Amino acid sequence: MLALAVCFAVNLTVHAQPKVAAGIDHSLYLPSVGAAYGFGNNFYGELAVGDTDRRLIPSDITAISLHCLEIVDVVAGAHHSIFLSRHGHAFASGQWIPSGGVGGRTLGDYPSLINSTNLGGKAIVRAAGGRGHSVLIALDGSIFTMGYNEAGQLGHGDTENRFDPVQVESAVMNGHEIVDVAAGLRHTLLLSEEGSVFAFGNGSNGRLGTGDSIDRHEPVLLDHPNLDEHRIVAVAAGHAHSVLLSEDGTVFTFGVGSHGRLGNGRISGNTLLPTPIEAGDLADHDFKPTAIAAGGSQTFVVTEDGALFGFGNRFGGRLGIGDSTTDTSSPVRVGQEELAGRRVVSVATNSALQAGSAVGHTLVSTDDRAIFTFGHARDGRIGHGDDDNRMVPALLMAPPLHLPCLIWLADEWRDGWSRLDWFGWFRLSGPWMNHLEHGWIHYVGTDTGSIHFYDAAHEDWYWTRKTAYPWLYWFGAVNAWLYYEIGGDAGERRFYHPDQERWIPEDQLGG
Repeated sequence: MLALAVCFAVNLTVHAQPKVAAGIDHSLYLPSVGAAYGFGNNFYGELAVGDTDRRLIPSDITAISLHCLEIVDVVAGAHHSIFLSRHGHAFASGQWIPSGGVGGRTLGDYPSLINSTNLGGKAIVRAAGGRGHSVLIALDGSIFTMGYNEAGQLGHGDTENRFDPVQVESAVMNGHEIVDVAAGLRHTLLLSEEGSVFAFGNGSNGRLGTGDSIDRHEPVLLDHPNLDEHRIVAVAAGHAHSVLLSEDGTVFTFGVGSHGRLGNGRISGNTLLPTPIEAGDLADHDFKPTAIAAGGSQTFVVTEDGALFGFGNRFGGRLGIGDSTTDTSSPVRVGQEELAGRRVVSVATNSALQAGSAVGHTLVSTDDRAIFTFGHARDGRIGHGDDDNRMVPALLMAPPLHLPCLIWLADEWRDGWSRLDWFGWFRLSGPWMNHLEHGWIHYVGTDTGSIHFYDAAHEDWYWTRKTAYPWLYWFGAVNAWLYYEIGGDAGERRFYHPDQERWIPEDQLGG
């Protein structure tokens, strides 16, 4: 779990652990703060790179669309992505898909700032995505949900869809500070600071852990005796099952049990209540579990020594222990040879919605910021540039070099431009800042890169590829004009003309 604190009211301080995220057929990787990569299918624009072309190898999202925003977390829903910045902003791309699989609500192929008005200016520090819904947690513990709501997965007491964030108001959660969240296909789990778990949405086959299969349209507290004396510290949601981790290392599973995904030694059979697993290699391991992940029909556990264990559906190599049609119903060690000498710090897994589908993949990041992937390779979802499935963890990339952000400042006093090189979000001080009404400017270092403009009045970034905003004045801007240079410092400078929506060479500027 990330630890966060407020800095200067809007900047968030984070522990920069590598992070991976897996959608149904796309993947995200955050090796360090400010460096986000994506690969795989991009049919709905979920990779946030400004188009819908799939990527067979990792693509630097940060250099294309999120430059200088200091992204601190990446989240993958089924076909959408969420990016959280140190500044507390949440950006989304892709599409929410309803339960019928027909149609959907488009979020775009470029990261769009999630409606900040509805969020009341609160900094967002956690997020989760299901198939057709998203959940945001604010720094003060407030919960906001949005998307499709067929089973009550938004937690508002009804099944009405909401496509802008709406705060969840629930008497049962009064006095509980929510610190983490997990989203399944159509169900949601919330974790409070003191270790309580709240569930809502689709209750089929026991995935809510309430002892029945009834949908819940608003949060309910999981208070079964099995959880007595256990402080829950992590929650995970697969498509149709759920996983909890307690402070003492006990792993609880419940929901659909087909393919052995519950790790209780049974290949099938649903479990309606949180039940501890006490079988397999994990029971004999000397170090307790510290992290969990749940996919379509597979589950993973990471222990405090960085070892990885998995159970559930092996088909297509998604468990990383070799291809097989024989599922694994108890935890087994994954990648003991391939991951030797490294500690696993993050794991993400997912699969297609069809039962028994071969389309499943998993990502693992390690303490040296390397990334390993395995499972089904179609559409580039494991990032190796081909369609060959990987049956065991395969090194995808060593820690990539993330180039610094190049920022240009409009300096009214000097009637010119000043340049700063910076690695991420920045805060500047000085008397001239009081005269800079609208702007800090930066660009991504190619002539086709996206240009970002920071509107200090609205405290938001905007992109020139989108519709011009009222404060973009042609040549008569109060303090700042958008521009970039082809070829670096010695290159040709071009200015953006919002009326013509194109770039104008400097020698063609009018009065």
